[in-house]
Amino acid sequence: MLRPLREIARDRKVGEKPLVIKECATLEETTGAKILLVSAAPGCPLESILKKADSEKILTVGSTPGFAEKGVAINFCVIENRVGFEMNLGALKRAGLPVSSQLVSLAKLVEDTVQTENKGQPE
Repeated sequence: MLRPLREIARDRKVGEKPLVIKECATLEETTGAKILLVSAAPGCPLESILKKADSEKILTVGSTPGFAEKGVAINFCVIENRVGFEMNLGALKRAGLPVSSQLVSLAKLVEDTVQTENKGQPE
């Protein structure tokens, strides 16, 4: 997946900054990221990644069944034999990321089990 992303990003800029695609082996290497593509690799510390993403306002993107329910903001999936995406509005809100109503209208909205599991429990 990295090679096609690097080709797409080559010579592109966001404002005046170059678009950089890099693979991170540790959570510390993600510091400064704006978007994290989260994989389902064995040993992937999803909960830690999501906590960091929330605190640093990083958009999380995945393509693994169940990831949106676990707190990933946008998760690509197959819906009715077409590639679509799920959107977790709770994850976007926790990370303080704005979202366009047009984008929301295209997404399959997913309940945030990260939040709902803790509802009603004393803090």
